[in-house]
Parts: sequence; C-alpha cells; structure tokens
Amino acid sequence: MPKVENDKLARQYLLGELSESEGAKVEEEFFEDDEAFERLNSVEDELIDAYTLGQLSSADRKRFEQRLLLSPAQRERVKFSRTLLRTVSGAQEIVSNIPPLKRTASWWTAPFTFLRTLNPAISFSTAALLILAILAGWWLIHRNNVSQEQQAQRTSRAPEERIQAVNQNTERASELPSPANQPKQQEPKQQLVPSRQSNRIVTFALVEGTLRDLGESNRLLIPADAGLVRLDLTIERSEYRTYRADLRKAEGDEIWQLSGIRLESVISGKGTIVLPVPAGILKNGDYILTLSGAALGRTEVVGEYSFRGVRN
Repeated sequence: MPKVENDKLARQYLLGELSESEGAKVEEEFFEDDEAFERLNSVEDELIDAYTLGQLSSADRKRFEQRLLLSPAQRERVKFSRTLLRTVSGAQEIVSNIPPLKRTASWWTAPFTFLRTLNPAISFSTAALLILAILAGWWLIHRNNVSQEQQAQRTSRAPEERIQAVNQNTERASELPSPANQPKQQEPKQQLVPSRQSNRIVTFALVEGTLRDLGESNRLLIPADAGLVRLDLTIERSEYRTYRADLRKAEGDEIWQLSGIRLESVISGKGTIVLPVPAGILKNGDYILTLSGAALGRTEVVGEYSFRGVRN
C-alpha cells in the first residue's frame, strides 16, 4: 500500500497524477490515519504557495487549477496565500495561518453521528421520527406512481373522448377558411369542397420524415367516396398546450391550416394528435404537413410529415 507520508506521492495524488487504484489506496489511508491527513494537508499548503509564486510548471499549474480550484474553500485558501505573500514580500519563508482541512462525514452517516451525541431517550425518539419521515416519503412516492398508472389507464380506456375530440377538430376545421380558397395571382380560384358529401372517414397513421427516407410508409390510398381523412400523428414533444397544423403541396403551395389543436393523449411522454383533413383537398401528389407548438405568443416546429396522396 502506498504511504501518504511520501511527499511525492501526496503531490501526485493532489494533482491527479495517480491511477484510480493508487488514488483509492491513498484516500483509504488518508481517511484512516490522522498523521497521513496532516501530511497531505501540509503538501497541499506547499502546492498553494508554489502556485501563488508562479513556481509550478505549466502542466502542474493546469492540473492544480482543475483539481484544487473547484471548491469555494480552496479558492479562499489561494486568495489568502496571495494576500499573505503581498504582506511579507521579500521574506525567505512563508508561514501559513490557513486553517487545515476538516474531514466531514458522508451525508448518510451525519444524522447518526449527531444522534450519538444525545442522551439515549432523546436519541431513541429522534431516530423514530427519522424512520417515520423516511416511511412517509416512500409512501408519497408510491402514491404518486400509482396515480400516474391510473391516469395512463384512464387515457387508454377512453375512446369516446378521442372520438369527441376528433369531431370538435372537424367542426373547427369547417369553420376556418382554407388558404387554398384564397385567390392567387395567375391561378384560377379552386373549389376545394367536394360536390358530393360523404360521411366515410379513412384513417392513416403518419410517420415523421421525408418520402425519400420512408418509402411507401406514408402512401395514402384515398377512396373516391371518402369525405374525411383522419391523420394520426405521434410526437416526441408534448409540453405545449395547443398546436397548429399547416398542410402544403410539395411545390410549396399551402392548402389547409388548423390551429387550437389539443393532444388526444400522452403515454410514456409521447403525445398523440388527430387531424381531420377534408378529403376533397387531397389530390394525387406529394404533400408536407408541418406541426407547430404554440407557447407565449409564438410557434415552434415540432415535426414534419411527408406523404403521397393517391386517389382511387
């Protein structure tokens, strides 16, 4: 076992030059032997003085700053050393009045060390209170986990709420004017509402990404008698209160928009959104759906979904 009394070994330990196993052996002796601790503390004082006087090599100086200037207590010791050197400038030897380091007990043994200082009656009562506090904390954590599991079960068992939310989004979509219905320069006004109303709803689950990456994954076969296309999206970021969807052709023309969208459910941190898109606006071609989250008066893109519409 290496000895901390060896100044060179103590210096290497303080500057982090020892291997993990050697450092562990030094620490073991450091915490068990008061004389070794005092020797290590003395070597540390010498390193601080050498650092203050600029006597360390560039490599040692860098290691000193990385190892010994991390805590406020160590920085105060270096500051004290500098102040002392200014006061006794020109002296051959510097005597440091910096108080030695104090060994502290670990966080989990500190309460029991304190209990040993009390008389047996008070110590027993205090220990009982600590045990009750630990049990109460465990019960609160357990209760919170059970509540989360129950909430997830209620979410997964409420298809009626999902259908109601889809109907509400559909009503809002029908009330909002579509950008595709607005007149554009050098293009005739397009009528996006199909001439024949249909109650048939087709559902597709979109995967985030581009058509080049996804291949046929996001290929939507839309029947001719479909009245509504329901797009199911899964998003990673579910922290926003409302979302907005913007649908445009691959060429860049925006054809549909819906705002005020809310999450249908959140399971394992992932949110689910259902978009009711009028089937009449989807022709044969490629489309890009951009989903944005609204927060504090601004929007942030949370996902883009590319798909190809194919009319039967």
